[in-house]
Amino acid sequence: MESSSGTTSISSSSSKIDFDSLDEGLTRIAKKQKTIDTKAISDINNILVQLNTCKKTISLHSNDMETDDLIPKAITKLNQTLIESQLCTKVTNDHRETHAPISKFGKLLEKSFRSDIEKSTKDLEFDKPTLNEIIINHLYRAGRFDLGDIFVEESGFDAEEAKRTKDLFIDQQRIVGSIESYNLDSAIKWSKENRKGLKDINSSLEFKLHRMQFLYLLSMGKQTEALQYARHNFSEFSSTNQKDIQHLMGAFIYANRLETSPYASIFQMDSIENAWREVKSIFTKDSSTLMGVAQESPLSITITVGVRALPTFLKLSSFAMLKGANDDSLTVEISVDENYKFHSIFACPVSREQSTKINPPVMLQCGHLLCKNSMQRLLKSASTRFKCPYCPTEQSLNNVKTVNF
Repeated sequence: MESSSGTTSISSSSSKIDFDSLDEGLTRIAKKQKTIDTKAISDINNILVQLNTCKKTISLHSNDMETDDLIPKAITKLNQTLIESQLCTKVTNDHRETHAPISKFGKLLEKSFRSDIEKSTKDLEFDKPTLNEIIINHLYRAGRFDLGDIFVEESGFDAEEAKRTKDLFIDQQRIVGSIESYNLDSAIKWSKENRKGLKDINSSLEFKLHRMQFLYLLSMGKQTEALQYARHNFSEFSSTNQKDIQHLMGAFIYANRLETSPYASIFQMDSIENAWREVKSIFTKDSSTLMGVAQESPLSITITVGVRALPTFLKLSSFAMLKGANDDSLTVEISVDENYKFHSIFACPVSREQSTKINPPVMLQCGHLLCKNSMQRLLKSASTRFKCPYCPTEQSLNNVKTVNF
């Protein structure tokens, strides 16, 4: 942890869970268990043999007059045999050897995963109406309409607003269900009805749907129907997908031997399944765009990124020296996948602070960018001139420009 000019910076690496250590711990347990199991099972079987031998001895002489003397003698002999062979001691030691790495791994888990996650959100006020709206949106988006209705009722959310959200996703989920059932009719109908909107967002959905239907007909040996389908539907895309259409038409040459043709890869099971998944994904994203809603569930994205960021926030909360610190004074770097970076951000190369509305990035005459606060620290007294910390070119405050991402 480093502190400079009132800014605290904590690297995300310091709060990462050491998965390598956890993996090593599990590996040790597995190896130990594998080694011990063979020995322990053998020792236990030997103990069972001794017990059965003692039992048979007593059973064979159960009708004799000397039974009262026989039982104590048999048990004494059994006890002596077990003591001399140390079988029970070996089983106990084996158990201890197995338990030791398990105990250590438990402590490692407790150290790596903290259950008190509330510390990371202490004194954080949630906007409950907005949170409820996000949850409802997620449930309807996932097609859980009954569950969404129950949540609306129990949370007291505006029923009319919820109905509008629900209506947006009912038709989408119906079509997604048809695609999952390998039926493209409803998706093709929807794409034709929304052709203009799809063109406006440069979507390839309609062509991909027609391509899938064409390949399906051809794979089923329905060559005449496939040709008629191509003539009726591909003409609309002759200017944008001409090469793809020409390639598809070439498949007619090998219609009776597709599995051994240059088109064989297209008709392999893996390729077909990937094509269905692609069509489903494109439809979901494009239909969401036309509906004016996020392409992916905001709740799902928030939880995914939040889980990734949680160790860092928990690490922050463990530093008593940060209690009561202003949020604006904390700089925390969290690494997330590119899929979850939706907005351009700027981090000052001098202070390593992320730019904000009150501390925007500024461009100097030389082209270098800094945060406004970092630039102001370079100014001496009432002077309006300063040097770039990188070039260093002489700068004038009047020529500095604010940059908007």
